[in-house]
Amino acid sequence: MGTVKQHLLALLGSLVVYFQPVYSVLLLVGFFVTMDTIAAMTAAIKNGEPITSRKFRSVFPKFIIYGVAVLVSHVIQRQFFPDFPATKIIAGYIVYSELLSIDENIEKITGQSMFRFFIKMLKK
Repeated sequence: MGTVKQHLLALLGSLVVYFQPVYSVLLLVGFFVTMDTIAAMTAAIKNGEPITSRKFRSVFPKFIIYGVAVLVSHVIQRQFFPDFPATKIIAGYIVYSELLSIDENIEKITGQSMFRFFIKMLKK
């Protein structure tokens, strides 16, 4: 009979293997949340707004909620809809919303939207 520690390690190992396919997606989402946080802090500094712990605390729930959304979409996709790219759709929506937020912060910093800048460049 195994010990509780052995069983917990086996369970942890199984979870790591089960969720391994979405590891890179979690890193991508985390990267964009981090970039948004950096852009927001830079915009706040430029506009003379104080960076308070209350504002900074809102970042951690974002990491948790986005991470859980990606993991749940992976479970749903894997168990019920293997041919439907649920994880990619959820991750794409999260990255898109973070890009919009980053663009808003860049506009506060520079006075110009990066999306509008790239669209102008493409039209030339």
